[in-house]
Amino acid sequence: MRSLFVCVFFAALFAIAGCGSSNNATGPDPELDNNYTGTLHLNFSNEFPEFDESTTVSVEVDKYGNMTFGTGTLNYSGEDDNGEMKMNRTGTLTIQPNGEYISGTGNEHFAVNENTTVNERIQTWIWDGSVWQLYLDENITATWNGGLVFDLGEATTTGSVCEVTNSQGSIVWTLTLTPELIP
Repeated sequence: MRSLFVCVFFAALFAIAGCGSSNNATGPDPELDNNYTGTLHLNFSNEFPEFDESTTVSVEVDKYGNMTFGTGTLNYSGEDDNGEMKMNRTGTLTIQPNGEYISGTGNEHFAVNENTTVNERIQTWIWDGSVWQLYLDENITATWNGGLVFDLGEATTTGSVCEVTNSQGSIVWTLTLTPELIP
């Protein structure tokens, strides 16, 4: 019993000793030279049916690397036909991103989870030679959580871009940040 008490005592002592080496009341040392403000811009486009829509949410990054995002929505709609098939897509993206600053091996970047909910209705008709026949009428709910990586240097100069092109369309995210003057 005594050896168990001694083991628990030393384990607690080592745990306390390892819980931060600084009593700095302001928290850990800053990871960044500045606070930043900016935007995360989303452009969502498609060729068939054709649509091209954009939205922007605000971004704040403090010198400790904590990221705070606004939220937004993007509505899109397109209807096209090629003489044989007609398609209509209507939807809404609800954007609630979150992220963090990551530094390692000299590469400073932001890992951002787009945390986007997709609610879409897709309808497809086939031309039978005399009338359009409804082939598909479906409501789709999905999420985009693939994760994005933006370079700090690019974000503060030209804007850091992450682009994905898939069956849903072309999805282009751009993070743009401006350093704030720290008093």
